Amino acid sequence: MIQEMGDIISAYKLTIYAVSDREILLKSREYAIDVIADRDGVSLVYFDKREKYIKGYNIFRFLVDKRRNQLDLAKNQPPTHSYAEFIELQTRSLANHLRKAAQDILSGSTEWIKAYSWPALPPASEIAPFI
Repeated sequence: MIQEMGDIISAYKLTIYAVSDREILLKSREYAIDVIADRDGVSLVYFDKREKYIKGYNIFRFLVDKRRNQLDLAKNQPPTHSYAEFIELQTRSLANHLRKAAQDILSGSTEWIKAYSWPALPPASEIAPFI
């Protein structure tokens, strides 16, 4: 997962905290992004560390709903033959979406949260201390 996001990690000076073999936190001073791989794919959850009560926001859901015109959703994805290939493809795709439509989010802006219209949830107890 880290390899596919290497340029984002470098460009935004993010630090990496490995939660498990299927989950990492990408951390800046202002926020943390929880990158989670499971059987359904990869998800990205944003946590604003400046808030008194930290809540998680699904970045991809936001981008699909509010910035769809900036995403490459219609691209044909090559077939995958293993779970590892599937996760690699998902992570590469999400990283491309972040590069194209989430520069403000990665730069630490929270203006986008005003347009977020889904429930925001607290971090899971396993990762809360590391945010």
